[in-house]
Amino acid sequence: MRRSVDGKRRPDLAFEHKLLGDGCFRIAGLDEAGRGAWAGPVVAAAVVLPLDHSDLAKSLAGVRDSKQMTSVQREFWASAIRQIALGIGLGVASSQEVDHEGLIAATREAMARALEVPLEKMGGLSLKSQNAVPMNAQCAIFAESEVVSLIHAKTPKEDIVRAVHDAIASRITSMVRRVGIEREVALVGGVARNVGFVKSMKDDLELEILIPEDPEFVGALGAAIAAAENR
Repeated sequence: MRRSVDGKRRPDLAFEHKLLGDGCFRIAGLDEAGRGAWAGPVVAAAVVLPLDHSDLAKSLAGVRDSKQMTSVQREFWASAIRQIALGIGLGVASSQEVDHEGLIAATREAMARALEVPLEKMGGLSLKSQNAVPMNAQCAIFAESEVVSLIHAKTPKEDIVRAVHDAIASRITSMVRRVGIEREVALVGGVARNVGFVKSMKDDLELEILIPEDPEFVGALGAAIAAAENR
């Protein structure tokens, strides 16, 4: 962001150009709407803009937070963005999904749909990957934007999903190595049912990983046992 002559903060492309300098070739903006509502769906959208477009920031100078715009302004600038954008993805999680899964999980589901990477197929799909694709983002939002950029660069989906698993596994194992690794490693939680992520963890640790029966319940069982022992 920068300040213009009238003293107001205006968006610029400094951050995006820094990412280009770091080696990124497509940069997507990803955001959601609906998380602050009392009821209703969560909607997520991803947009890739042409950063080499002359006067891009000026062309979209009227774009603001949608809550600060009238319905007529929103329609006008939505049309303008569609004409300029290299690609747009849109995902929706219904109010029933929000009630059933919780707001954060429903938001992730909406973003997955915007990125066209079904959550239930990620594990098996990543096992088909033949190429390692680097993913540098540590923040979840930037990682999601990086995924959209890879999709628009026509990177095979199996390679993208593997990149996601590898990035998460690398982050976890780097923290684990700071405290030391035991020879026997167990993976618990629902993520243990993701065969692609388990493989990424095995490859990064260079160890076999134990997966307990019903791994998603291990944390709850541990909490229950600890509570019983402290009564």
